[in-house]
Amino acid sequence: MGGAVVLGITFIGIQFREWHNHPYGLAAQLYSSLYFTITGFHMAHVAVGVVVLFLLLLWTALGYFDERRCVALTIGGLYWHFVDVVWLFIFTTLYLTPYLFRGAS
Repeated sequence: MGGAVVLGITFIGIQFREWHNHPYGLAAQLYSSLYFTITGFHMAHVAVGVVVLFLLLLWTALGYFDERRCVALTIGGLYWHFVDVVWLFIFTTLYLTPYLFRGAS
């Protein structure tokens, strides 16, 4: 869980750096508006996931969970995996798909 927290924070940092280095702004064109909106919502979900994972890590270290009291771990893990799977679709749509259709026109 500690590794996932670090990777989530790293992702947020990379996303902010990428936003800063983009040649276009939020309202420059439809693609840029969609790009910033979609990646912004995803980054917000990652931030929530980082907080949840940090709390689960802390509660685990304090011995809060046992065989009968572990639902929060399951839900936290499912949320984090949901955010990961969503990123696969976002990455494919926003980062890979534009290169597939460049030569088609």
